[in-house]
Amino acid sequence: MKNVNDIIIQYYKAYFELSNLINEKAQGDWSKAELLVNNNDRAKQVLDDMDQALSDFEQSTSAGKLYQVSDDFVSLFDRMLQKLDNRSNKASVTGFLEHIRDEWGWKTEGGDVEDWGILDALDVFFSLPNYNPDAWLKRRFLIRGVRISSSSKNIPKKIEIGFSEACACFIYGQNLASSALARSVMEAALKDKFIFFRNMGLGEIIDKGWYKIDQLRKHPKLNEKAKKILEAGNEALHEHGDSKVRQLINELNARSILDNLQKILEYLYR
Repeated sequence: MKNVNDIIIQYYKAYFELSNLINEKAQGDWSKAELLVNNNDRAKQVLDDMDQALSDFEQSTSAGKLYQVSDDFVSLFDRMLQKLDNRSNKASVTGFLEHIRDEWGWKTEGGDVEDWGILDALDVFFSLPNYNPDAWLKRRFLIRGVRISSSSKNIPKKIEIGFSEACACFIYGQNLASSALARSVMEAALKDKFIFFRNMGLGEIIDKGWYKIDQLRKHPKLNEKAKKILEAGNEALHEHGDSKVRQLINELNARSILDNLQKILEYLYR
């Protein structure tokens, strides 16, 4: 099995190269990432490298064994975060909105227009938790394939909404919330599908109940995915520290967990 440290470096190395290609070919506009990947062989290869690293990460941290970051990675990941900052790009949404705010401020100071409280409203908007429109576009692209298949027609609306909101949490950088909600969605889906589970906790369902249901017993790999979702959801409530390194690992975990949840839901409601 590959070393998890190497897998993480492989993932972010490819992520940086894709980011550089988007900067070069699309002036940093991540809304055009899909178009670039479909028309640029190198971009497609780099994205494939990211997907392979994510798959390796998922396998190396399966069965609920989540990766714990080492202190040696702190300086490395600080540099990674700096490289992922998109504000200096021509197509930076964040930079454009800040420019509009400054321009409006100049006009109101000069008496050209009435402010109507817009500057204060923009300042509040810019100070919202995890405010980073460029990062939102990046993460939206990263989970482009994580959606419920149209063939899963029997999925209850509440389960579909919960899954969509877990994806939205990821897009807006709320990785722990995404993991915690993914856990809740999985538990709700298993109890919806199997009456036998309705008086059981999720841990008991996965460790014992799973193997008493014919439809589930045949799929030990799905059980491993369920264990990881359970562990990640539990860990989200006990997360310690707020290091930038931990944030990047949480993002990688959350993306893997959403992919696992998608597979479980599509199997249950196929």
